[in-house]
Amino acid sequence: MSATLESTRNSTWLRRTCSLVCLVCLFVATAAASNFKVLYSPYKRQGAHFWSNLTWDSAGNLYGTTQFGGIKVCHSIVSGCGTVFELVPQPGGTWKAQILYKFQNEGDGWLPYAGVIFDAAGNLYGTTAGGGAGGYGTAYELSPGANGWTKTILHNFPSGKGDGGYPGPLVMDKKGNLYGTTQNGVNPCPSGTVFELSPMQGSWTETVLHCFTGTGSDGMFPDAPLIFDAAGNLYSTTYNGGLNGGGTAFELSPSGGKWKETILYNFGASSVWYYAPLVADASGNLYGVTFSGAVYELSPSNGGWTYTEIYTGQGGPTGIYPVSLIMDAAGNLYGTAEGGANVNCSGYGCGAVFKLEHQQSGWQLTVLYNFTGGPDGAYPWGGLIMDAQGNLFGGTYYGGKIGCINGCGVVYEITP
Repeated sequence: MSATLESTRNSTWLRRTCSLVCLVCLFVATAAASNFKVLYSPYKRQGAHFWSNLTWDSAGNLYGTTQFGGIKVCHSIVSGCGTVFELVPQPGGTWKAQILYKFQNEGDGWLPYAGVIFDAAGNLYGTTAGGGAGGYGTAYELSPGANGWTKTILHNFPSGKGDGGYPGPLVMDKKGNLYGTTQNGVNPCPSGTVFELSPMQGSWTETVLHCFTGTGSDGMFPDAPLIFDAAGNLYSTTYNGGLNGGGTAFELSPSGGKWKETILYNFGASSVWYYAPLVADASGNLYGVTFSGAVYELSPSNGGWTYTEIYTGQGGPTGIYPVSLIMDAAGNLYGTAEGGANVNCSGYGCGAVFKLEHQQSGWQLTVLYNFTGGPDGAYPWGGLIMDAQGNLFGGTYYGGKIGCINGCGVVYEITP
């Protein structure tokens, strides 16, 4: 099982690496001044390589995961199994790190590339993409107590025929049910699933809401997180399959005790980016990024959906290549990107943070920060969150303190 996981993740890693080396459609934009601050730069024993989005609690503390780091050796990976951490703001503008949990090895789960989310009682929920009893990852809960945080495995993937493998980030509905996607699965769902985990008398029950087969218009390999609309429908993307082979944008709607899939769009040459969730505005339009460096909008129209590229990469070694999006209350988009003006990393830039502002003449892009690959970090693959004041927070995969290959990564804040 672990060999399969390594093969799957290595192939994904290779696609990412190739995207850095073979950039064709890149953003060319004017950089703007920003206030940038490193909040946390861990050593390997604390955690290494920030891949996922951060999350807040009600007191303004930050929580997240590292993909590796923690214990000295995990599986066959010397850089550790990953950690869950908390950052607490201190007087004077500093932040104190607390390691809430270090993943141990196979049965415990490892490779937590997904972040964590809260329930109303203050418990944290997340997934690991490896380990567990089935070897294909776990869904877990961390509960606070007088003696620290207690971890409970809610589900081991796969649990049997038709279950998925390698789960991604979770979302929660108002009733406390958890929803997520798996990158692939066990027959008859070899191309992934959408699942629900429901608390039932002290345990959790999994229900597969959709089984991806990769046939016809159905997509394959749903790596991106799910999002809800106000009516309780779920939206996400697959990065392969569909009518054109470039993936799909899909909707799942509850209907008669089951869930109905609707394909909103079939991607082609500009296939959807793997891990980036869709973003919805107040009018129900959806936004996302493609592998070719475009930012697109999907708008409901006459019973279907219309695809529009609102920003297209213009080429050049110092352009940016978006990998995530969020939206502020005014409808402006913010995101993280590969590429950027500082070509210290692979000759194509160490990453950037950008803003897309909706103006009468179209969407105007401004680069808020270009990473250098040094103490400030490199490759901000994890995406962003925004506080009430409009400050942006995220993590980088590389850069920061040495002790990991190319650095262990940093958590940063940008004040536009």
